[in-house]
Amino acid sequence: MAQLGLYVGARYVDVVEVAKTVTGPKITNFGRKDLYSKDTTSVPTRRAGAPMSPQERITSTIKALLKEKKIKSKEVISALPAEAVTVRFFEMPRLPQKEWETAVRFEAKKYIPFKMEEIVSDFQVIENKLDPKKMSVVFVAAKREALNNQMFLLNQSGLTPIGIDIIPFAFKRLFQFTKELVDEKKTAIMVNVSQSVGFITVLKEGAPCLTRDVSIAGDSKEVLYESLMGELRLSIGYFERQFPNSAVESLIICGEGDFEGWDVTMSNELKVPVKIASPAKSIKGAENMTSGLEIAAGLALKGFHKISGRDINLIANIISARSQQKLYGKVIIAEAVIAILILSFMQSAMLGKVKKTKRDLSELEKEGAKFTGDLSMMSVPQLQEKKDETEKRLGIFKEFVLNRVYWTFKFRDISKMLPDNLWLLEVALDERASGGGSGTERYLIIEGVSWVRDKAASNTTEMAVINTYLTSIKNNADFLAGFSRIEGINIEKYKIGIADATKFRIVFSNKK
Repeated sequence: MAQLGLYVGARYVDVVEVAKTVTGPKITNFGRKDLYSKDTTSVPTRRAGAPMSPQERITSTIKALLKEKKIKSKEVISALPAEAVTVRFFEMPRLPQKEWETAVRFEAKKYIPFKMEEIVSDFQVIENKLDPKKMSVVFVAAKREALNNQMFLLNQSGLTPIGIDIIPFAFKRLFQFTKELVDEKKTAIMVNVSQSVGFITVLKEGAPCLTRDVSIAGDSKEVLYESLMGELRLSIGYFERQFPNSAVESLIICGEGDFEGWDVTMSNELKVPVKIASPAKSIKGAENMTSGLEIAAGLALKGFHKISGRDINLIANIISARSQQKLYGKVIIAEAVIAILILSFMQSAMLGKVKKTKRDLSELEKEGAKFTGDLSMMSVPQLQEKKDETEKRLGIFKEFVLNRVYWTFKFRDISKMLPDNLWLLEVALDERASGGGSGTERYLIIEGVSWVRDKAASNTTEMAVINTYLTSIKNNADFLAGFSRIEGINIEKYKIGIADATKFRIVFSNKK
């Protein structure tokens, strides 16, 4: 199955499709579309004649690009805009992995200029090779509103987000996969130029410890060069002040633009080795891919390149919940199949008992006819013996025919009355001799669970669903035949994975 890397820039939407093959990932499609192209801006809006909102413009462009490139894949990894993301690099005392989640998020409060409840975050722990008593942490925080907006845009475009990444990690993944980062122990600067923006990332021990996105618009190659060099000097100066014991050892530049000769000039000015790279071009299937799609390519490679530790994904919790729902759906289907098989078995057993009872009734009728014919020929002791035998047979007839509850039809009705959003966990029957010997005590236990995924949208609750089911049972006279009352109803909270549901248990009896 192929997955998409999608990047929405200031001017263009970029997409790269990567498929898994026997020999590794292969780029199977790619493209770029102008957000202000005619076939995008001409898409009708909700209000006739009204200008398109930024969200409508983006979703229209994504749809047009996917249609133009005949891309059928739906699973997508996207990146949030750089201004919506905060990346912090810090060190902590080394802790057991089970303590990371709580300790890292507590420590991150010192570095994040937002309330923790206003953000969505993730982190990556990297081995600190200089001090084994410490661990290095890359903490990524995004404004919840920005993340929700990104998810909305992707869903409106008909795509299924499986990852929300950040641009520095997309570059790092691309460079690692294409072997552009030869020695991750060295401190390196990654520079990408895309849509008049320069993305500058300083890697320390393979971790992004400084990230910046800067405007480098200009009318000439010389102006662009000076603009980028000014930002690089600022970035290197800030890095050296933050990490006085570290120094930049290499620089890699890629992206769209004419960089010819920049490697030599930059190397002389910055006093570090500089390499001009085209990393995406070295991936299988990207021979004809134009420059500028590096961000989308790095996003599309998510999951194809093995990393040490956990990977950053700002919607990891959503993906986990989605997997739980899929697993729950499979469990429900399996339980339904098992329930059908059990009901079928019970129905067959009940039908066999009905046939046997009919045969016994036929024999009784024959005996009755015979008794009437022989009555005048019998003595008093014979009549008494015949009377006792007939009463015994009549007792059997009443117990097993007239007073019998036929469960086949009741089990059929149990499933037919089931409303939406309710599933059965157990149906049990208990028959026992009453304490006083006056007959048979009979109990029917129905246990199930109700889960309403979106209560606001469906305008209902789990309790309302359970009440609907109970009302259907009460109104079914055939089903209640053989029972005189509801013995008890028990309601309790229930967990399905991480979802909240309601469990119920209803007991019917024939007690007076």
